[in-house]
Order: sequence, then C-alpha cells, then structure tokens
Amino acid sequence: MASRLQRPVWRDALRKNGVDDALAEKICQDISDRYPPWEESSFPGLLGNVIAGRIANRFDLRGTNCITDAACASSLSALSMSINELVSHQSDLVITGASTR
Repeated sequence: MASRLQRPVWRDALRKNGVDDALAEKICQDISDRYPPWEESSFPGLLGNVIAGRIANRFDLRGTNCITDAACASSLSALSMSINELVSHQSDLVITGASTR
C-alpha cells in the first residue's frame, strides 16, 4: 500500500524522460490502478494497531489494546507495559504477546 506514495517519483521520472504531462499522469494512474484498493481489509498489514484492535474486538476483550514497537526490545516493552497496568490497578487482567519477524 505504501508504494502509492511513490507516485510523485514516477511522474517526475517520466517527465524527465520526455513524457508529456497528460501521458505521464495516465501512466501513473495505470500503475496505481494495479494496486489493491484502499479499504478496511487493506489496513491490518499496514498498521499494526489495527491488528490489535481486531483481536480485541473479535474476542470482545473491551478495555485498551495497543502494540508496542521497541525494535529488539518489543517483547520486553510489552511485558513491562502489562506489569505496569496490573501494578497500578488500571487493569485486572492483561493479555500480552510477542512475535518476531
């Protein structure tokens, strides 16, 4: 989905190679049309927080849901956040998970 952000680069490269504005725009549109459409089902792979929200919604967990990105320390950061929720009595129960890519 992020590839669409390159559209100005495509257009600039086409113009610098002698393609007129109208044709450059048509080519850019043709390239863009080949990508999947922006819709609700497109976002889980692009935005991690959507995945957390869908899991919480599917299991009717209520409460806060989030993801944490701390590079190599993400699992430790998630665990720390969970412990803080319990210690501060902001939550009675937490579900914490981690994965590696």
